Amino acid sequence: MTRTPYRITGGLLLLTTVYAVLRYHIFKGVEWSHFPLYTLNKSISWTAVMLLCGALLARPFTGQHVVSESTRHIRKSLAFNGFALTVLHLIISIILLKPAYYPQFFEAGNYPPFSASSEWMLLSGLLGFFLLALVALTSLPSIQDRLTTAQWKQWQRLSLWGLLLTLIHVTIMGLSGWIGIAHWPGKLPPISLISAFTISGMFFLRFWWNRKNCPEK
Repeated sequence: MTRTPYRITGGLLLLTTVYAVLRYHIFKGVEWSHFPLYTLNKSISWTAVMLLCGALLARPFTGQHVVSESTRHIRKSLAFNGFALTVLHLIISIILLKPAYYPQFFEAGNYPPFSASSEWMLLSGLLGFFLLALVALTSLPSIQDRLTTAQWKQWQRLSLWGLLLTLIHVTIMGLSGWIGIAHWPGKLPPISLISAFTISGMFFLRFWWNRKNCPEK
């Protein structure tokens, strides 16, 4: 069994963690005591997005019209690793969802305490996670064996909707910080912005691939 998916996952986690450390600890001045959860949660979520998008770009990346068994294995492993990191991101985010960490999501003196935009941000994130969880469940051998190929592919398409909701989630969450490069720590783009570009790029490449290989008659 190839270790390529795990090497990719480990490499991406390392790169995203280095980026997060540079942006938040070195340039923004966040205390190192917040590295285990606050900082790592950002690299975990970013890596999850890249893995899930990479799994959905197997054909455009490889140029294969028919996905080989090895490519299918790599794609499935990347998707599994991406979903596992998504679960971890959700757990850590629940732990950190406090005004001390994310004051922009709360309105002082209000009950419920969340702002309207924050509630939409949370809803889109949870719905996206729910759809990705359904995709993961239908990929389990015990469930996949009960489905026809057409049925299984229909369930797998939910991953696109899940990532679309994720795009909405990161956009609502980070939009206010995207404006004004002068305010970016170390002139490094926000991770939410990079994640949004990653998902948008995935949709563009899939659209381009489908147009190229399935032209209108």
